[in-house]
Amino acid sequence: MHQPVFLFFNLAIQKVLCAGLGRKNRLFVFDADKRENDFGGPAHVMSDENKKLFDEFTKLDHCFFVAEFLDYLDKLGESNYFFANDWDGDEETIDYLDAEDDATQAMKFFRTFFPMATAEQLDSEMNT
Repeated sequence: MHQPVFLFFNLAIQKVLCAGLGRKNRLFVFDADKRENDFGGPAHVMSDENKKLFDEFTKLDHCFFVAEFLDYLDKLGESNYFFANDWDGDEETIDYLDAEDDATQAMKFFRTFFPMATAEQLDSEMNT
């Protein structure tokens, strides 16, 4: 089982949201109180019940920071998975260029908050 890399605290409702990249570099998000309540990924693929819980958690997040952060983490994971498993070595393909662009954008975003961060630190699958 993978451990979360990021914790988001909502002091208004006294909840903690845990997030990270797990098996096959997939985003996981869960409520710290209920580990079995895995949100299963970014907001656009959540079940209706999990979407409701996520909306409650981010109700006061007027800048949509948590959702944006999770979207970038998901992009980083997908890009890293592509490079490790699907890339055929051709740097001219659309898939490669898209993955490279997504990884670059994600790391630029994360380095705003963690200037020394590397993709390996954010994605535990890259260290295995």
